Amino acid sequence: MISASEIRIGVVIAGDSIIEDVVVNHLVKLAGLAPSNIVIKRVPNETQVVMGVLFFAEYTEVDGVVAIANNASHDWLICMQKALYDLQIQWNMPIEIGGGYGAMAAESVVRMVQLQYDMAGELPVERSTPLSANRKDNIN
Repeated sequence: MISASEIRIGVVIAGDSIIEDVVVNHLVKLAGLAPSNIVIKRVPNETQVVMGVLFFAEYTEVDGVVAIANNASHDWLICMQKALYDLQIQWNMPIEIGGGYGAMAAESVVRMVQLQYDMAGELPVERSTPLSANRKDNIN
């Protein structure tokens, strides 16, 4: 099984109210991630979170993404969740919305990436799909 410290996580933070070092410390301490495998990008506000996640999928080699949108309204979170579900399927990448500093969401993403690697490893070589390399080739 791939360890949490080997998993590459992208973090999209809406707005400027959260300090990046605090996010990294929480993800390292609570989700077991390696600081060097955490990539944080900011978007101007909650309405841009989905695009930030899409940019991670398109332009990076992360295994999963955590979106932190602490100021989003309940209605907006529901809309965002639907869009993020669609991106998960399209890009074959675990994505989760997290509150606070994203540690619980990161734990969920780590577990899903581990499941993905385990299940892909059980397939015959000719049927296995690369998990993060060349994700554009994996678009459904």
